[in-house]
Amino acid sequence: MSMNLDVLLTEGEAVAAFSTTDSPVFNVGAIPYHMIVSSEIPIEHQDLGGCLEDTLHRLLDACATSSDIEDILGAVPSDRIEDIGNGITEIDLGYAIPGQLMTIEVPDPPLPPLSTIIEEADRTAAGNPHSDQPFSPEMMEL
Repeated sequence: MSMNLDVLLTEGEAVAAFSTTDSPVFNVGAIPYHMIVSSEIPIEHQDLGGCLEDTLHRLLDACATSSDIEDILGAVPSDRIEDIGNGITEIDLGYAIPGQLMTIEVPDPPLPPLSTIIEEADRTAAGNPHSDQPFSPEMMEL
């Protein structure tokens, strides 16, 4: 996955992992797709269709490619889907997910947005007399 949903999160949100009836590895329990959900509302009380649509729009606004959208959401243009009996989950703008949502997992507790982690690291570094530069994600690369 070339794009990371964490950078699109705002306060009170989390990235949930999900599988569908058409997930290539559904039978072994892997969860290959992701969407943005509220971290403040139990997942069973959320409008998952709305979460899928919102995630799609955020990805498009962030200039995600069709490959990014397929890798992250499992969504492709509807006309590319051949319904083999597992159904189709329509999203928006001509995108759909082959199959129906089967499992969904939200981290417990959900991680804060990446921007929050960086801001906290900057504040910590600012109070460190041995640090002469603000924190950047590149500092974490090995």
